[in-house]
Amino acid sequence: MPFLVLLLALLYLRALEYSPFSTDVEDPKVGLLQACRELGVAVVAYLPLSWGLLSSQIRGPEDFGPGDGRSAYPRFSPENFPKNMGMVRALESIAANKGCTVGQLALAWLLSRGDGIFPIPGTTKIDRLEENFNVASVELTPAEVARIRSLVDNASHGARWPRQHAFALFADTPTPEGNVQLGAKDENGI
Repeated sequence: MPFLVLLLALLYLRALEYSPFSTDVEDPKVGLLQACRELGVAVVAYLPLSWGLLSSQIRGPEDFGPGDGRSAYPRFSPENFPKNMGMVRALESIAANKGCTVGQLALAWLLSRGDGIFPIPGTTKIDRLEENFNVASVELTPAEVARIRSLVDNASHGARWPRQHAFALFADTPTPEGNVQLGAKDENGI
């Protein structure tokens, strides 16, 4: 029976990084979200709070402890971090007007993207778990969804992953000869 559950999960679930800072799954050139919808495959959105950037716990690179791997991610570089905090502050303003946290706002926005999207924020604290669970009470108006969308479309700076990991993002399926072009750069040079 566990094998059947695993097989069904592989057929009907797809784990994708998806957050206000990572929306490339929506890109028609990538086609992942569209394919999932066409095939009835649920999207399990991991890192929906962008490595904690949308948790209001990180205010600067100095908030990372020694050995924290996030400091290697382009999104958290000294050049990109302040730019990304601009979007966080704009989202915090919307959240304050709604009476929710920025994390709840981000999760509610993901849930507004359509049926079959299930964010799975990681947490190590009970109060954060309760906060995330209470996203069910956050309802976004069409105007709020549109405002968040405009922020999302214009504000993310820095690649999702360090260059040494990025080669495998959305890699092509190997050809029958077994060739796959890993390391090819996209239009952003990643």
